[in-house]
Amino acid sequence: MQQQNCVNTYLTQHGVNPDKDIAKTVVEKISGTVRHTERKLAGLLAKCKQDDIIYISELSRLGRNMSDLFAIVTESCEKGVTIVQCKDGSTIENESIGGKALLFALSLAAEIEVQNIRQRTQMGLDARKKLLEEQGSFISKSGNICTKFGRPKRVEGEPYDLSGLEAAAAAKTDAAIRWREKSQAVRFVRRKRKEGWGIVQITEELGKMYDEFATAEGSINPYATPSGCKPQKGTVSRWCREMNPIAI
Repeated sequence: MQQQNCVNTYLTQHGVNPDKDIAKTVVEKISGTVRHTERKLAGLLAKCKQDDIIYISELSRLGRNMSDLFAIVTESCEKGVTIVQCKDGSTIENESIGGKALLFALSLAAEIEVQNIRQRTQMGLDARKKLLEEQGSFISKSGNICTKFGRPKRVEGEPYDLSGLEAAAAAKTDAAIRWREKSQAVRFVRRKRKEGWGIVQITEELGKMYDEFATAEGSINPYATPSGCKPQKGTVSRWCREMNPIAI
């Protein structure tokens, strides 16, 4: 969502309508550490032709491996396709000295970031293993006291004890319901949907209200999503599908 907002903001600032002027939006859910030939990106590059433009939030969204990023940019340049990094408006290419230097720096940073994440993850695992050896237990991210790694072993003929997972899921659902009940954004969407407004119209108006509040206040935006982002068409559509006639 954050990356999509970055791209949409850049497009809007440059007079491009994300809903009407963009031919295709590709949402990649596979890790950037996987080569692009095994991701949706390969299909997108195959369909691109000369003078097409690919908008990305930042280069690391294309991949996390230096050699793979160079291959992606090289293929794009050879086909005459422009890659724009919306974070700062720079064009990613490797045909000029400056472009090669920028590509090298950004791709190196992307690969280093992956290594740092893996290192921090491993350090966390090592710390938990040490606590497990010394104290016999550790506290998980969800706040539960764990005496072993992984799922509990299942006794033959007996079901898994999922009470903890069920309680966590129920608490998450309750929190989401409470948020929707208090959210001005959700109330606005439901009210306008009931009045016959379309999804696009509601999204555009809600976006204006979000921008106006963000400019004027700077505190928690009442027209934002639970994560604080500007509501997009998909989010508004989901809120409409979740409408409860009794609650309106």
